[in-house]
Amino acid sequence: MEVEDIVDKYKSSPLHIRFLLVIGLGLLPSLYLWMEEGDRLALDLEDAMTQLDASNRNYDRAKNKVDQLPALLSRIKDIENQLETAKGVLPDNLHIDKIVSNLGRMENQFAVSLMEFRPGDEQRPRADLDYSEIPVTIKVRGQFNQIMQFYDGLVHMPNLTHLRQIRMVKNQRQNAEGELETENEILSEAKLILFKGL
Repeated sequence: MEVEDIVDKYKSSPLHIRFLLVIGLGLLPSLYLWMEEGDRLALDLEDAMTQLDASNRNYDRAKNKVDQLPALLSRIKDIENQLETAKGVLPDNLHIDKIVSNLGRMENQFAVSLMEFRPGDEQRPRADLDYSEIPVTIKVRGQFNQIMQFYDGLVHMPNLTHLRQIRMVKNQRQNAEGELETENEILSEAKLILFKGL
């Protein structure tokens, strides 16, 4: 069919058919765009909706975290207060002179004689815990009940302390003839463990 035949048929057609034909031809580019672009736009819309849902979930999570922030800050403040209290019990530095001073005061209070005070090397019993121990060998002479009160005072000192390997023997001394005489006093040796934070 040639173009002239098409034009003749168009001219011989009734007016309403020509009108519909012009409208149809005018809609063809839009229909083409809708068919070509529609699927892509539908996929873009679906992706945008998925991203919107993910963003809304992230927003809700962030909002929940913000809502929990005052409670977390309060918890942190409580933990910091507890840490300060714990540092009083488990100090970062040990002042041996203060400990010796306390021991001298307790020695007079409980009427015992501190014969030896020998600090050992600092040790870390467990690598996963942030504290170390300093063992101190102590030797005390006195009556049994006085020594026990002295030891009780040691474990109740302001700094955290612990006693291990307590041994007690009756105190003996040589008389003028070279014989051993047993006294009423006890000689005790123990390991005083001083704890230190890291």
